[in-house]
Amino acid sequence: MSPPDAPRRARIILGATCYADAESALHVAVMLAHETGGEIHGLMVTDETVLEASAHPHARTVSWTGQGARAVSAERMLEAFRADARAFERRLAETARRAALDFAFREARGQLIGALEAAAGRGDLLLFGARRATPTGQGVVVIAGAVAGPDDVAADADMAALLGLGARLAAGLGQPLVILVPEAMRASVEAACAQAGITPARVIGVADRAALLARLGRMAPAAVVAGPGGATGARPEVVIEAARCPVIIPAEAIGAAGAAG
Repeated sequence: MSPPDAPRRARIILGATCYADAESALHVAVMLAHETGGEIHGLMVTDETVLEASAHPHARTVSWTGQGARAVSAERMLEAFRADARAFERRLAETARRAALDFAFREARGQLIGALEAAAGRGDLLLFGARRATPTGQGVVVIAGAVAGPDDVAADADMAALLGLGARLAAGLGQPLVILVPEAMRASVEAACAQAGITPARVIGVADRAALLARLGRMAPAAVVAGPGGATGARPEVVIEAARCPVIIPAEAIGAAGAAG
């Protein structure tokens, strides 16, 4: 047991609303935990919006292809969430033990973004699980924002850390590194990469949030790393929906990203 004054270890907080999404990101969680020396915390979120919708008398569930509509109730949906939580906890325990990593697991009710934000502390990495219906693997994408000027050393360090995290994750997954930035900041980010010794496959400028989301949807990335104000400040939930892959956001960035609107 650590002494009371020992610094808290950073956590990789893997959150999801279903087992399939959680399972899709476990290998990324392991890689990040080894990289940071942290531990993995699983968080299964029972989505209140889904429960409310399933309580409608004519509620139906459908497959990814739009076929197989079946009647559903709030009780059946709640049991499905519980079953997924049990599966998530079992798989997390198995995976963490094989990787010799510390882990923890808990459940929450509400919305995924809010639940992870509430669970996060300084230095944590938030990992949003998401699985695509179609194959992935077109690179690790870093969504970067404005690079600070020479007087803002802390912000420069944050940018370097974000780019470094993306580069190491891309190398670990055997994927090319692609960086999406506001068009006006493209040259600055390229310079930051050169200074850090990072060689991305591409640095792509995007005009606005719509262009960013459209690009993510076409790319089918293996993982996304996003920082504060990343490429026009798109909210985490819309980035996750567009990318449909594991999305990593530092805890310090989640509030700024969510406030961007």
